[in-house]
Amino acid sequence: MRKAFILLVLLFSNFFLLPVWAQKGPANRHLYILPDEKEPTYRFQNMRVSKESGVPIAMYRLDYPVMAASPEEMARQFLRDHAQLLKLTPTLDNLRFIRTVETPGGYHVHFQQMVDGYPLYRGTLVVTINRQHRVNFLMNGTKPAARLENNQPRVSLNQALQQAKAYLNLYGSMQLEEAHTVVYYNRHQTRLAHQITLVPAEANFGQWEILVDAHTGEIFRVEDKACYDHPKQMTPTSGSGWVFDPDPLTRARALYQIGTQFADNNDSDSDSLVAQIVEEVLLDINFDGSLYHLDGPYANIEDFESPSFGQFSQPDSNWHFTRNPQAFEAVNVYYHVDKSMRYINEFLGFSLMPYQYTGGVQVDPHGLGGADNSHYIPATGRIAWGEGGVDDAEDPDVILHELGHGLHDWLTVGGLSQEDGLSEGVGDYWAASYNRSTGFWTPADQQYYWVFQWDGHNEFWPGRVTNYSGHYPEDLTGSIHTDGQMWASTLMQIYDDLGRTVTDSDLLEALSMTNTFTNQEDAAQAFIQADLNLYGGAHLSVIEYWFTQRGYGVNVPVPHIVHDPLGDTEDVNGPYPVTATITASFPLTEVLLIYGTDGVFTDTLTMNGNGDLYTALIPGNGVPHSYNYYIFAVDSSGLASTHPLNAPTNYHSFFAGPDTLPPVITHTPLGDQAYQRWPATVRAQITDNLGVADAMVEYLVNGGVLSGSFSLSSTGDNQYEGAFDIDTSMVSIGDTIEYRIIATDSATQVNQSVDPPVGYHQFAIVNSLGSILVIDDDPTTTLLVKNTEKGQWKRDPVMNPFGASASLMENALTEAGYMVTVETPTTTDPNTWDQYDLIISSSGINEGSLSNTSYRTALINYSMNGGKFIIEGGEVGWTWRNDSEVMNYLLHSVDWNGDNEGDLNLLPSQANHPIVTVPHQLPATIPITYTAYGSEDAMTPGDAYLIYETTGEPGDAGISVYDNNGFPESAQSVYYAFNFAQISDSSIAKALLENTINYLLTEEPGQNSAPSSFSLLLPVNGDTVASTDSIFFQWQQAIDPDGDPVTYTLKIYNAMDTIQVDNLTDTSLVYTQPILETDTTYYWRVFASDGQLTTASLEEFLFYTPVVVNVGSDKDELPGTFHLSQNYPNPFNPATTIEFHVPQRAFVELVIFDILGRKVKTLVNTELVPQVYRMEWDGRDESGKPVATGIYFYRFKALDTGRKSMLYQQIRKLVLMK
Repeated sequence: MRKAFILLVLLFSNFFLLPVWAQKGPANRHLYILPDEKEPTYRFQNMRVSKESGVPIAMYRLDYPVMAASPEEMARQFLRDHAQLLKLTPTLDNLRFIRTVETPGGYHVHFQQMVDGYPLYRGTLVVTINRQHRVNFLMNGTKPAARLENNQPRVSLNQALQQAKAYLNLYGSMQLEEAHTVVYYNRHQTRLAHQITLVPAEANFGQWEILVDAHTGEIFRVEDKACYDHPKQMTPTSGSGWVFDPDPLTRARALYQIGTQFADNNDSDSDSLVAQIVEEVLLDINFDGSLYHLDGPYANIEDFESPSFGQFSQPDSNWHFTRNPQAFEAVNVYYHVDKSMRYINEFLGFSLMPYQYTGGVQVDPHGLGGADNSHYIPATGRIAWGEGGVDDAEDPDVILHELGHGLHDWLTVGGLSQEDGLSEGVGDYWAASYNRSTGFWTPADQQYYWVFQWDGHNEFWPGRVTNYSGHYPEDLTGSIHTDGQMWASTLMQIYDDLGRTVTDSDLLEALSMTNTFTNQEDAAQAFIQADLNLYGGAHLSVIEYWFTQRGYGVNVPVPHIVHDPLGDTEDVNGPYPVTATITASFPLTEVLLIYGTDGVFTDTLTMNGNGDLYTALIPGNGVPHSYNYYIFAVDSSGLASTHPLNAPTNYHSFFAGPDTLPPVITHTPLGDQAYQRWPATVRAQITDNLGVADAMVEYLVNGGVLSGSFSLSSTGDNQYEGAFDIDTSMVSIGDTIEYRIIATDSATQVNQSVDPPVGYHQFAIVNSLGSILVIDDDPTTTLLVKNTEKGQWKRDPVMNPFGASASLMENALTEAGYMVTVETPTTTDPNTWDQYDLIISSSGINEGSLSNTSYRTALINYSMNGGKFIIEGGEVGWTWRNDSEVMNYLLHSVDWNGDNEGDLNLLPSQANHPIVTVPHQLPATIPITYTAYGSEDAMTPGDAYLIYETTGEPGDAGISVYDNNGFPESAQSVYYAFNFAQISDSSIAKALLENTINYLLTEEPGQNSAPSSFSLLLPVNGDTVASTDSIFFQWQQAIDPDGDPVTYTLKIYNAMDTIQVDNLTDTSLVYTQPILETDTTYYWRVFASDGQLTTASLEEFLFYTPVVVNVGSDKDELPGTFHLSQNYPNPFNPATTIEFHVPQRAFVELVIFDILGRKVKTLVNTELVPQVYRMEWDGRDESGKPVATGIYFYRFKALDTGRKSMLYQQIRKLVLMK
């Protein structure tokens, strides 16, 4: 239970730019002063341009040649040539050279902008030059408008230093104090400032950067950034250490489980954890003649932050410790930092080390005062890990995440960027890249996508993931740790296609091109350039695909191949034409089709081009075979691509030979169908390797009294659907419908599938209890991670599936007999809400409930206008506790008091309330399963009253009811202050929902209710009546809830005329006067009234009056389609006429059946020529005997003249009344 949050939780739940914290955010956040420094930009061609200055902040894929010289001079050539565009002075006298970083791909030259002799704060510029002396990338942090009116400080550096210390209230020793003067520019304002850097050794850990106005003394910018120390020189040797490699859960393929041996248990050893320790060689450690030190060329254990445990030097070279001793973390850190840096420098070929000092990376395995956090310190290039929860330095993911920040900083010479959480994404990727390379997890494991496998995903904090679904840039949250998951997830998608070496190399090369203003899209552009510089663009097709999927606006100039893969065929002789449309920025030099059989590539064909269309023929060999192929295209610049991506690892394949595979039908059987919504639609996914030739549904009504079939039509993407071809006049409430789906493929020897394989699916026609709209406010786009004042919340979609509450509600209400429609906040139309009896807003466990402004506003207006609704969700109350409109009009609550307040308990005074008793008896206690903040709120009612209260907060909902008129029989709204799907017993959940809706839909005394909804029956929609002399109209009965007599009004109308027949008391009418026009379209509708309120029929039907045509009319008057009209008159006695149209020569059957499906009389059974036919039935059977009064059916069937295929079939009902 959390009624308040202590400062530690509050501070650690927020995330900030720097220092670079591993996961939980820095402490002392209240000391920060961070002006809004976000610079608005826009994309123009290959540049990202500042809206304020018009200067490019980034320039991509430049390919600008310069004369061979030193890297600095080549960069200056480019800058002089583009000085006007970049608004630099022609002589570049305002730029000071800082350093050149050399990587395998080229040179990255760093400059600093100077203003009146002072460096501009964050005013760096980086020019990237490849090995061919061509400038191909630029990141620019200069500010052309930076101008000082007074360049003489009034406040001294020492005064500013003392002010900074006083502001931070620092005490104890300091690792570093630095002060120098800079120019600060932001949003058209230039300041002369003193930049103070303070690195405490004992408290307020971090690298504190304070900017003090050099004229006024105002402290206007404060941010935590980091520290410093010195390396040692000794004799290298090798040692041995016990480490986690990878983390213990990964090696054991186990989940963290509280109370088991696979848990932290206060840093204690357990057999299961100790079993995961491995012995590794500690390379190049130093020996001073008496002690061995964990100090080598790539890693150096130091002790620069409290708690102080020393450097863990010892007389022998074997560091064999289990996880409980403090020395274990030191060995673990040394091993993993050394291994990663050695991999970068000696395997990948990057000369990458900290620029702040010489020697190995300086690390403290026990820092931050023992807090549960870790950080990289840019000022000193050092890293420290904390100890809370799982000791951070036990987890290689945390070690490598922090090292990732260091790599980013060292490659950019202090230009590490946290725009869009870029550096957090870099750290997450560097950790995940190594973990995935160990091969313990597979894509089928959720841990395959996790970061911080041991330190996170437990009771201490939720960790992070590399399958984050956010789309750039609209899903950026502003939290650098959340947003960084986009970058890390995209890189890991590329990793899965290209592997570790390529992806790691491209990333390091890309980072070396960037600066402190680089966002994720800039980094994506740099990544592309990196692959061009390192691999000649060999992997750009894969890279472009994944970057584009994420939303990064990249355009790679590789050839673009569009191709529809060949499918299976029964032709074994071939040839098999392969065609592709290929476009390229540079002329194509080669387009190849590489193919073979049975998974082996043996042959290559040159594809012939005609414009952008390329073709080649794979020859057949006369016998059945499985063929495989891919397309390869390369242009004059050496850029290549394949189809499919990443061929030949991926390739297309097809089978040539006899087809024996039947279609595959995937179908969810229909549940009971509401009569009011008939006819039902059958939907199925049908796939086949050759193609689907035909799909249909066969059905039986009441065991075969009526039978028929209808076709399923393709709607695209292998989806098929069709509606039952019998209308409401031919089915009744209580009827049972059986059906099955039959799909036939296009093989020479056809293959057929039936679903179900045996028997039929079955459902009943039922009367609906009401129409309910469920709005699923927990869709799949809901965030997986969110940071709030409570801390970071992480959703496990397996434990808490998206839309679970809405789905449970839909199923429960459908089973109970309601008509249910499910929409989302983005798809629902509030203008249609009045068509429903009740609305349910279901937020489930969603931490972002009611976040759609339009939907939230519409729901409030709906409530204010008296609409009935249920609002549900375990975090709605917390999220909107300070919003008066949501609290007053939707929740009817006044305060939020806590989460996880336990089971729901019935108030004794409400034991007989209809929500508790009708139609189901609910228990006195309803258990709630708690998994996250969004499981349950405790809400104090305002103008609502309680039914169930929470255990932990008596007097708080629970379940509350708002009654807008005082009548106890019903109310306006009910609030479920919990995730409905987490009611522990789903049967109780369903009963609660049924009771609630039954209660809300109960009529209250003193209210006049309109007649119930009803449907039109005859003539059916689209029918052609037999005659204009007499037309039989029929509709369902409308029931008045108050028992008032109902009268009907029939309206017949079109654009020219309206005819109205009033005061009808029956549900049918034989209409005779005035006579309608022939060959005309009419509409009809019926209105039911209780004298005050009127209900229109659910439908508006149209019908056609007949063309005056004689049987055997001339050719110009022949019918265009098959058609069966409703018999006339109907009901009839003693005879009736049936008209049907035959547009082509066909074999026709017209048969009368009784209600049990028995044949009564055959009227037609012969081949007919095209004409309009009218047949009379005299109410007699085949023997000439009069049949009994009752309902009969007539079936019109037309076959081709060979009687092999069905051309048309229709069934109608007729009534004989004596």
